[in-house]
Amino acid sequence: MPWGCLLSSLFLVYGREAEAVNEAISEPVSMLSGVYFPAIGGASPFPLAVQALASLIPLTIGMDALRRGVFTAEGLGTMVLNLTVLATMATLLLLAASKTLGALEGKGRKEGTLGVRLR
Repeated sequence: MPWGCLLSSLFLVYGREAEAVNEAISEPVSMLSGVYFPAIGGASPFPLAVQALASLIPLTIGMDALRRGVFTAEGLGTMVLNLTVLATMATLLLLAASKTLGALEGKGRKEGTLGVRLR
């Protein structure tokens, strides 16, 4: 979700054309994030460098935590690292999204390209 908030600024800049980018990255993100198979850890088919890059996607960390909880029945004590990383990512990405959307809103107001619909 926070990545989505950050990338939503693309829709303000490019409009509907950004939807093509969204569609193009949907499946690679699903594959890298571990939706279909484990993306990080010993059971991952990816080399360590790809696992490190995949760990930058919050869904990867969430899927790893779900997999650990459901399939290996690990308790919350072993998933504290995953939950801490997710909370940190959410905080940082929401702050970045706020800054990005604020900057684009300011640019739109200055150039007069921001459409405001009053009711």
